[in-house]
Parts: sequence; structure tokens; C-alpha cells
Amino acid sequence: VDLVHRDDDGHLSGARVVDRLDGLRHDAIVRCHVHDAGGGGIYVGSRKSSTEGKPAVVGNTVDNNFVHDVGRIFGGSVGIYLGRGARNTVSHNEVCDTDWSGLPLGNPGDPPSAGHTVESNHIHHVLRGMLSDGAGIYTLGTSSGTAIRNNLIHDAYAYPTSPGRGIYHDTMSAGYTCENNVVYNVSGHGILQW
Repeated sequence: VDLVHRDDDGHLSGARVVDRLDGLRHDAIVRCHVHDAGGGGIYVGSRKSSTEGKPAVVGNTVDNNFVHDVGRIFGGSVGIYLGRGARNTVSHNEVCDTDWSGLPLGNPGDPPSAGHTVESNHIHHVLRGMLSDGAGIYTLGTSSGTAIRNNLIHDAYAYPTSPGRGIYHDTMSAGYTCENNVVYNVSGHGILQW
């Protein structure tokens, strides 16, 4: 592990609290308390396509963090974002009180993501009736071999004219395995494959 954020307390940020978008390899963000952010909480991986055709971030761990009350200035912000990359793990985190999705992952285009693990997270009170087209866990694009398992997701309420979802595989989502997740108390689908 080259870089470790451990036991940090990040808050009152105007943008993202922990922002590791490009080139992150074999690093860890562990036991951090991320809260009251103007933007998002923890962002790992890029939304941009890589010109080398390789994933931007590989083998990182985001584990046992508490992320809440993010997006106070930028309402579309998320708790934990897992972007383009391979073999990253997001586990044992609690994410709550976001105006959009708690944990979105993936991105359409090349190169695709692959082999992520998203497990044993507790995601609740997301969307909060502010925005729509989101979920506790939201996927977009191909991510072959990615496992979404053993997560607890509840209290997802989108804008009144749109449903809140527990797990939402949006357009072009493929390659995900969802198993043993518990979803309850959402205003729409527990799991939706679009």
C-alpha cells in the first residue's frame, strides 16, 4: 500500500473531501469520517477514458468509513464514487444523507471497469426526495466480474415524481453479479435492471 488515509476526519469542504481520481494503485482509505461536505465524500477512479487503454485505478481499498451529509453545495454529489478502474474494493462503509446516490460505480466507454468488489456496506437515507434517477447503489457501463453482495440498503426516496431504488443498473450496465443484498423501504424498485 503506497498511500493510506486512516482515521481522518474530513468535513466542511467546498468540494470533494477525499478525491483520488487518476493513477491510484494499491492504496487504502480506511476508518475515515467524512461529513458536512459541499461536494462528494470519497471519490476513487476517473470518469474520463484512458488513452493507454488501461484502467485508471487498480487494487485500491475503501473500507470501514462513515460518509454522511455530503452535497451541501453541489446537490448531485455522492457518498462514495468508484469510477473507471479494476479490482478495487469498497466494503464495510456506512453512507447516508445524500441528495443523490449513495454509491455509484462504473462508467460507460473504453476502457471498461472490471473486477470490483462492493460488499457489506450499509447505505441509507439517500436521494432524500431531492433528485431522481439514482439509488443506494447505482451502476453505469460495463464492469465484467464486479460483485455487489451482502449490502444493506434502505430509505431511498427520489423526487416525488420518480422512484427511489435500492440497486439500479442503468443504461449499458453489464457484467455485474448482485447477490445476498437486502433492500427495504424504498419508494420504487428494490433492484432495477434498465
